Amino acid sequence: MELIDLRRQLLSGHLTQDQSRDVKRHITVRLDWGNEHLGLDLVPRKEFEMVDEDQISVSDLYKMHLSSRHNIQQSTTQGENTRQRHGEPARVPVPHHLLVNLKSFTYNIGEDTDIFFSLYDLREGKTISEKFMVRLNKNGGPKNPEKVDRLCALFTDLSNKDMKRDLYIVSQVIRTGRMLLNDSKKGPPHVQYRRPYGCAVLAMSDVLQIISELKEEKDFVLKVYTCNNENEWYQIHENIIRKSSNKYTAPSNNYGLIISLQLLRGDIEQVRRENPLIFSRGVAITRKLGFPDVIMPGDIRNDLYLTLERGDFERGGKSVQKNIEVAMYVLYADGEILKDCISLGSGEPNLPEYRSFVLYHNNSPRWSEVIKLPIPIDRFRGSHLRFEFRHCSTKDKGEKKLFGFAFTPLMREDGTTLSDESHELYVYKCDENTTFSNHALYLGLPCCKDDFNSCPNIPSSLIFQRSTKETFWICTQLSSTKLTQNVDLLALLKWKAHPDRVMDILGRLRHVSGEEIVK
Repeated sequence: MELIDLRRQLLSGHLTQDQSRDVKRHITVRLDWGNEHLGLDLVPRKEFEMVDEDQISVSDLYKMHLSSRHNIQQSTTQGENTRQRHGEPARVPVPHHLLVNLKSFTYNIGEDTDIFFSLYDLREGKTISEKFMVRLNKNGGPKNPEKVDRLCALFTDLSNKDMKRDLYIVSQVIRTGRMLLNDSKKGPPHVQYRRPYGCAVLAMSDVLQIISELKEEKDFVLKVYTCNNENEWYQIHENIIRKSSNKYTAPSNNYGLIISLQLLRGDIEQVRRENPLIFSRGVAITRKLGFPDVIMPGDIRNDLYLTLERGDFERGGKSVQKNIEVAMYVLYADGEILKDCISLGSGEPNLPEYRSFVLYHNNSPRWSEVIKLPIPIDRFRGSHLRFEFRHCSTKDKGEKKLFGFAFTPLMREDGTTLSDESHELYVYKCDENTTFSNHALYLGLPCCKDDFNSCPNIPSSLIFQRSTKETFWICTQLSSTKLTQNVDLLALLKWKAHPDRVMDILGRLRHVSGEEIVK
């Protein structure tokens, strides 16, 4: 009788959308509960409608069964609490999504400013998310006027395990202008440098309970601290978290970054459906650096995350140390610079080139800046990265003089990509007249030590000479469902080329991680 009454309510057409969803959920749970007690098959459903098992993947079908089973066991709280005969019910992992909305930046720097937000795991000492980027003008407003009240990002696919990490929201502020903020003599006004300004942090452990209990955004104020020594800029967020107060300076007032946070749960399509107002504001989707707990069959991804780590450069006869800027380009096999393949952060369009921030008078700069390279699959093979090093003079002309470069291919000759680790690249000498018009002149050179060992007969009379006392480090991390860094897995994918080696390849495959195979 209860089911008949609920069906009558649905057919009446007088229910709101939310009420209809609740009634449908209740009906399907009661039907599945009855089928289980009668020993009948469990019906797979999506959005309370039966699905055609021939039109859906096995993994999705399995998750639907788990979800239905979990709903049934939750519904059996009638009368007395029944004992679980089979232990804990299987639970489908429910992802969390953190909404971050920049409401105000109250510091009057007087120059254009880039603000980067990311999630940082203190215990592991690494960033776990992409960066969300906000561009502000010298008055503190959005550089793009269309983004007023729309400076928000959704950090997606945070697992229950992620929520138990020692997470911090880290916000780094980079200004664009003169070399020294308060010294008009250091560089002409028309020459712009990206320069570090300050950093703010917020412990998730301090706010998680508050935002978990609310269903709307909650405001928080973050102080922006400035670094006492630029040489330690790369770890300013850690120094602030650990309260190493001698390494940073607190602001003179209590205002700073005003942000609002909201925690959302469910798969991203469900969140999009239930929160249309958030997505109508042009929220920037900001993903984890790795993969989520559940890799959906249709989730195609090919993102290379590159960290500009550090460099060691010679003084070059100068009385003071250099102000070094790194420019990076992604080039295809024919030497063409790939457009829109460099992302400084979600929320802003991709760029054809990247320019690092400059550390003042530092021959051993440490940047630790992460750049996303969303390179198309069909352009990955044959492409390479070129890094150009320039000294930024602060004299009258404010010239940026090219003095060296480094490079690395994105794929090895065996078809695997750059491994997820630090790479020490060779630095080659050049000058400001170098045009790089013929990229083949340097692509035949070794880019690193491993490359050198495989090319023993390199002529000494080359146009580019290696600077043996200078080195440059990058770190790469690949999140791809199409490319692999494992030779054995690649051999299996190309088994038709050597069918006689299949058994040997399968034997070696036992040592490959499950995540790599699933990808």
